Amino acid sequence: MRGKKMQLGKKENPIDPHFEDMPEQELFLRIRDDMLHSRTGINLEEQLSKGDPEKLLQELNGYITRMYRISEGKIKRFDDYIKDYIFNFHVLSGLMRAKDISDIKVLAWDNVRIKQLGKRKSTDVKFWSPEDFRGSVEMFAVKNGINLGNVNAIQTFTDKKSSEDFIYRFNISTGAINSTGEPYLHIRKI
Repeated sequence: MRGKKMQLGKKENPIDPHFEDMPEQELFLRIRDDMLHSRTGINLEEQLSKGDPEKLLQELNGYITRMYRISEGKIKRFDDYIKDYIFNFHVLSGLMRAKDISDIKVLAWDNVRIKQLGKRKSTDVKFWSPEDFRGSVEMFAVKNGINLGNVNAIQTFTDKKSSEDFIYRFNISTGAINSTGEPYLHIRKI
């Protein structure tokens, strides 16, 4: 028994094999959803307004350690994911930085189109899943203080803080009003 405790790590918080063996994308989306839906006890809007990513990660890692009990390596990879997800634009980050792209339209999690040098094109960019896309749309709204409840199912807003090169204008319509039941996202770079 003593040898087993040493393999597991700390007695009070051993690694949970259920979460440790879960595919990372699935686990990361689960933790991200906990954060987006206020199950972590962290006020995300308040933390974002403070602009201190390290403090947010510290609080989030405390939650992960208590609830998910995963390895330090997996927590580090989650930190990299969540920094990109919250403080950048997740899978859209490269498109958002590209100077020759003026528009990004996300018609579905696996259907991202751009307008590059005046020509519309499909891309190979995909979100991880429909859930990942829905959560990303929520995050874009939360970062900009926008409510996407059913009463606010269509939102247009600008993001002047995320880039030194561009002002981003977001148009979001949620699944509540779209025929597909999924959100639609259009980003114009000004």
